[in-house]
Amino acid sequence: MSFLDVQTQRATLTLAVVCGLAAMSLPAVSQAGNVGYFTCSFDPVGIPAAITAAGHTPVAVNSLDAASLAPLNGLVIACQSYTANPAVNNAVSNGMALFVEDRFVPSGIGASLPGSPALVVDTYTTSGSTYCPTNADLASGSPIASGPGGALTDSSLDNNGPACSPMGYATSASLPAGAVPLLTTGNANEVGAFGYTYGSGRVVFSISQYIYGNAYFPGAGTYFTNTIAWLV
Repeated sequence: MSFLDVQTQRATLTLAVVCGLAAMSLPAVSQAGNVGYFTCSFDPVGIPAAITAAGHTPVAVNSLDAASLAPLNGLVIACQSYTANPAVNNAVSNGMALFVEDRFVPSGIGASLPGSPALVVDTYTTSGSTYCPTNADLASGSPIASGPGGALTDSSLDNNGPACSPMGYATSASLPAGAVPLLTTGNANEVGAFGYTYGSGRVVFSISQYIYGNAYFPGAGTYFTNTIAWLV
């Protein structure tokens, strides 16, 4: 090998190392994905638009089985009362993001969520329908305060009609390890929505009825968009 060949080889290796280090230092770039939406008894008001605004492609899901979930990067479920689904749990464990908005939450709801967190809750359902607050606040440092949906404030999800906001809360002490509070009742220990990791995926659980949209909650669209963008 000639001297020139050696020098050329060294230059090529040096450039490869420099470029590799530079690539590692670049910030992660968000990638668009397929985000499904499934509703139990709600009209999916605003969910497809929120998924699009968050930079993803909305996909209507009619069945929560492994085949339907396989193409999805994320899934939004809005239900009256969410129950455990092994296919959903497995998909989250393998990397899918899951956003559950549950309206009527029983005391044992944790057993239905991925990872079965031992949540301690007080809700519209567990209190015998006497719990019905009229405002929801952002948790301190909430990552959904801003995003592609715009700015979310402490008044964005306040009740603007005959509805509760939120529909209940989980005590902060009962959240899964490393959970991120998103919304509270105004009391930092009463968390109305939070995110946590499970396996290779992430989960947001929201005790609310923001699916009814801006008619009752002026920031519902912003809430869904920012939460989906942060989660997926």
